[in-house]
Amino acid sequence: MAGNTIPGASDLHVATSEAGGIGMQDFPTQKMEPGKEMKMSIDNPTATSVTRLASIAYISTGHLTEEVHLVLNGAISAPWFNQISMFPPREYGWFISVPETDDIDPTPPGEEVDPSGYFGIPESLRACFDVARADGAEWILFDRDEEEIEELPFYF
Repeated sequence: MAGNTIPGASDLHVATSEAGGIGMQDFPTQKMEPGKEMKMSIDNPTATSVTRLASIAYISTGHLTEEVHLVLNGAISAPWFNQISMFPPREYGWFISVPETDDIDPTPPGEEVDPSGYFGIPESLRACFDVARADGAEWILFDRDEEEIEELPFYF
């Protein structure tokens, strides 16, 4: 295995294979002291990383109702849509930030208080947020090809 140094980053070292590509086993390494390197990997959580990392929950689009699909695709509007952060729709799903319940708008004046903190967000999307948050995820990648999750309702 050969190593390459990124120009302008004298203490950052990237491992590449002999074929020149980066593989799953070739995690970037950061020099900790002269002559020693520490591999950054899931198996070594004390290693320092160069960037902030986020965790992603992979959930089937089948765990969302048809109404939620239509809103996320922009086919219909809903007031709750402004409470979520998402990237533009993908061909077969969506990439959505898992909100902290404190980040969601409070119950509007005159409305019954929603104890979940998710005022207006449909139950199918709430449940996905709750499962992802419980697993420590900061994002959900909804994809039609993901497996069904037993703990969540499946709509289609």
